[in-house]
Amino acid sequence: MKNQKKTHVKILCFCLMVISIFSYSYFYKQYQKALIELSEPQIEFQSFYQNIPQIKSQIKTPIDSSLLVSSVTNKTIQVTLNILDKKYITSLDEGASVYDAMNKIQSNKENNFSFQIKDYSDLGYFIEGINKVMGTPGKYWIYYVNDKKASVGISKYILNDGDLINWKQEGV
Repeated sequence: MKNQKKTHVKILCFCLMVISIFSYSYFYKQYQKALIELSEPQIEFQSFYQNIPQIKSQIKTPIDSSLLVSSVTNKTIQVTLNILDKKYITSLDEGASVYDAMNKIQSNKENNFSFQIKDYSDLGYFIEGINKVMGTPGKYWIYYVNDKKASVGISKYILNDGDLINWKQEGV
């Protein structure tokens, strides 16, 4: 009886081992098949791009590249900044902020323009100084957009075409 139990246990272990081997083999083959299927689109994609020079040489009608560029580029806006009795006019891509405009003006060395900022996270960047004229306790740099006092920092205000930005030092 004891030997018969040992024999049954051995047979059961053998069966489990055979099932495990076949299961592993089946799932491994499925895994390999999935990897091959995933790599096939990449091969097609690469072969498409390898054929681009041949495709381009077969095009008979010339393409006006300016049409392609204009459909990709952003609309340009123009804004004016009045700062310390100086007028700066600059063009920017649509979606630019007052901060972007001031950076563009500062990047042109001929303007002899500089500014210092402080980041107030949610409110954005605020000006501490323009052309070495710093704000003092009780007197701060404030900007107006089209004669309306701004309520956010210069990095948060998105400009519109034709906006007029006036900078003033005001007491609070």
